[in-house]
Amino acid sequence: MANKSARWKQVTIHAYGRKVKILVKTTTCLWYTVAATRLVKMVVTRDPKGRIQDRAYFATDPDMAIEELLERFSHRWLIEVSFRDAKQCLGLEDPQNGWGRRKARSRRRRKRPGPQPRGRRGEIATLHTFPLACTAYAVVVIWYLRHGQDERDVRRACKRMPWYRSKDTPSFNDMLVALRRETWAGRLSEDPQNGRDRRKMRRWLSDALLAA
Repeated sequence: MANKSARWKQVTIHAYGRKVKILVKTTTCLWYTVAATRLVKMVVTRDPKGRIQDRAYFATDPDMAIEELLERFSHRWLIEVSFRDAKQCLGLEDPQNGWGRRKARSRRRRKRPGPQPRGRRGEIATLHTFPLACTAYAVVVIWYLRHGQDERDVRRACKRMPWYRSKDTPSFNDMLVALRRETWAGRLSEDPQNGRDRRKMRRWLSDALLAA
């Protein structure tokens, strides 16, 4: 980045749903600790408006176009959002997998923050918990793609959270709420009499359970 022989070049890429103009510098180098003697392409980016700090991106394909490299990295954001949703909505961040359990007939230790795995228990629990959470995440998304109602769920979410004034698409939490609402509705009484009261009760109970 400090090499003045390499000049900044402006490129336009399609990232995060829109076209973005940025400044870039690029070079081909060696990164022994990561790729040994394999050539690595490095691209340094700079925001022309100075709002975002300079960042560096790497690829093991030295012939890859700058635009393709940066656009591929922008696609990773969807993965990061999926990890965040799995942690916040499905309990992946704090699983109840027995990491903090003590051995039988042993004294209770002083509480410490964070997990305290015993032997390989932490490793085994991770191997079990992470795939299960990701599977649950996929089931929710697939169900919503087949049965969800985007406009209705966005209206309901904005009614509960009026501070989201620019919200126009459902989040994963909205998908999960919709699935829970349908699951709870299926467990309520389906007595054919008093259909109007039954629908009102289903709507009220679903909103009350979501608020809780």
